[in-house]
Amino acid sequence: MKYTYIIYALAFSAVLLSCSGQSIIDRMDDAEKIMRERPDSALSILSDIDWNSIPGKRLKARYALLYSMVLDKNYIDTTDVSVIMPAVEYYSKRNNREYRSKSRYYLGRIYANRNEIDNAMVHYMEALEDTAGVSDIRYKELLNSAVSDIFSMSQNSLQEYKYAHDALRYGKQCGDKRGIWALTGHLATCSANILKWKESDSLFTEFFSMPVIDTASYINRAVSYSKINLLKPEPEPQKSIDMIVELQRRFRKPLSMETYCIYAYAEEIMGRPARADAIMDQLRATGISPDLLERWNYRIYKHQGKNDKAIKLLEKSIEVQDSTILTLLDQSLVSTQRNYYSSQAELLKKEHTMQVGEFSVTPFAVPHDSADNVGYFIEAEGTNFCIITDAGYVTSFNSEQPMKVSSGMLSNGFSSTAFF
Repeated sequence: MKYTYIIYALAFSAVLLSCSGQSIIDRMDDAEKIMRERPDSALSILSDIDWNSIPGKRLKARYALLYSMVLDKNYIDTTDVSVIMPAVEYYSKRNNREYRSKSRYYLGRIYANRNEIDNAMVHYMEALEDTAGVSDIRYKELLNSAVSDIFSMSQNSLQEYKYAHDALRYGKQCGDKRGIWALTGHLATCSANILKWKESDSLFTEFFSMPVIDTASYINRAVSYSKINLLKPEPEPQKSIDMIVELQRRFRKPLSMETYCIYAYAEEIMGRPARADAIMDQLRATGISPDLLERWNYRIYKHQGKNDKAIKLLEKSIEVQDSTILTLLDQSLVSTQRNYYSSQAELLKKEHTMQVGEFSVTPFAVPHDSADNVGYFIEAEGTNFCIITDAGYVTSFNSEQPMKVSSGMLSNGFSSTAFF
């Protein structure tokens, strides 16, 4: 028996050692240490490790998390959830809140790469729940920034602002210069979207005083600033014109069609309508997007007092769902969805099966316009049954439950009860 233990120990050691004599654990450690500064080298180290040579679920989970992190650091947007799942499955059953949170975050990142925004938000919310036990401030910055981006996609400006604000706070705490630069510009735009004009102007001033880290991002923020200067209660069109001229002089790159529309509207506000009309005519000849052209023509006509033309363009704009009212409604909807995502994340995280007499009952989240709606999966003596009431719409999760049952009941507020 003594010799058997020695043989097992030697075999385990041999598995841990690579052909170069360096252990798998040491190589993972090296990759983690250099990941932030040299992500390409970290990727090379991890790619050289054979997955099948990694012993045990613990090390496989760590490798899966590190590999997902290094892919993200190298801007490799994988859509393969199997890359991170060993980490998600392992850490979901452990009390390591930092690794559990990070594994959920990177799972959310993969879903975001797949444009499955609802799934991304579910896992981001789960990740946020565990950040109280996380000491990695840089990670908290990344997570809050990612959540802000999700709300930006849905035009939920209030939530976008909240998480961008938190992300910038964490970025300043950890001294992430690139993150501070990017998030300052992002938060400046967010502030304007919720009509915090003074805060927006202050943040833009701070942003433009910093060294440029990324040219494309700088140009996008400068164009946003030019636009905001025209739309705020006390417009500053000369600032917009100066900014656009400076962008052209400094970077000598073609500007977007909207940038020229902004320039035309600035000329109009400055009292030069002939110039504004000439620019818009030239843009029309280029085949610019009709929606974009009409949106800025509406502003120009309104400023010129050509109300009939302005109203016609506004009506057309509403038809393509480009009105402020629809945006506000969308924000309300997304806020409701966020409550659902948080509830679903909580239900997915824990084992909720309970015993009621002879019945085994498992609740699951159901989306609706009120909080804490659930369906029930019920089992007893080999028979199963599913109840879903007030289902606002079908998700991948609540559509899976009926597939497990022999019968069930479905109800919503717009049709009579249905059996399946």
